[in-house]
Amino acid sequence: MLDLDQICTYREREQILCLGHRVCESELDDDDSSYDTDAVMYPQTVPGETVTRMSVNQRKRDSHESHFESIQQVFAMTEKTLEMGMCGGPVLAKSDKKPLGIIEGIVHSGKGQALENHVAIIEMQQISEWLSREWI
Repeated sequence: MLDLDQICTYREREQILCLGHRVCESELDDDDSSYDTDAVMYPQTVPGETVTRMSVNQRKRDSHESHFESIQQVFAMTEKTLEMGMCGGPVLAKSDKKPLGIIEGIVHSGKGQALENHVAIIEMQQISEWLSREWI
């Protein structure tokens, strides 16, 4: 079980580190006539800062009924927009390296969205609650 004393909880303007991988494509010339493209992954750390926390209602269905469940999402702005390869990576508090959560995804560019290019984070406390359920 996750020790909740060892995790960081949300604080606005918390300095964070997003860990994951930068995916690069490498062209290999095997026979001088064709190129094969292989993905090469390099570890990457991107600093950022939390900016807001929101409750999101999601419809959940179990074997008997459908219901709504509220989850908390934290959004953060990073020094650069995160890339593929970062999703699912840990988010740590920069000050003490305690886990804050995992990277859920990046808010895509759109028609002037307030959170455009921000990182969506699922907090460790939410993950711990999911893991403590009997159905897992």
